[in-house]
Amino acid sequence: LVARYQKRSGLKIIQRDELLPLGDEPDEILVSQRFGTVLAREVWQPKEIKGIGEFIGIGRRLTVLPEAGVELYFGDASKFSLRSVDAASFALPENNIFDLHSGSFVISSNGNDNSTTIKSPLSTIRASCDSPFALMIGITTNGGLKIIALLGECKLEQEKLTSSVLSPGELVFALPEGFS
Repeated sequence: LVARYQKRSGLKIIQRDELLPLGDEPDEILVSQRFGTVLAREVWQPKEIKGIGEFIGIGRRLTVLPEAGVELYFGDASKFSLRSVDAASFALPENNIFDLHSGSFVISSNGNDNSTTIKSPLSTIRASCDSPFALMIGITTNGGLKIIALLGECKLEQEKLTSSVLSPGELVFALPEGFS
């Protein structure tokens, strides 16, 4: 009875698997740089990011095609930015969570006392940094994380495993067994 009334009254109910209209996408993440083809999918209707100054919402999955690149800025208190160039795929499922599927990235923040979760197909780490930081991250062929500190010291932790402190110039691999 309710479904029949809703159809007759013109109300449209969005199913869980139906994508939301682009007009409903919030202005949460700023595209501060872009070149080549960068595609945004999930939650809202798919779109191609065509220029700087555009916004996307938390929940998007982005694909950076070969010979393309993007830099995103998160305007919240974390002041995170994420850069990726040349063939990458990643999702932004929640605030302060980066779900990296393939490619290479730089994740940085100008803020103090930040922490973030970085996921790959094989590993998940928590990075906590007291001061501004920059981490260069690559997804390895087996799905692990290769992390190089560029700026600041960050404590890297894996659930129920040992932790590691990474200083500028140091490299660590994050695998399911721990850090190498």
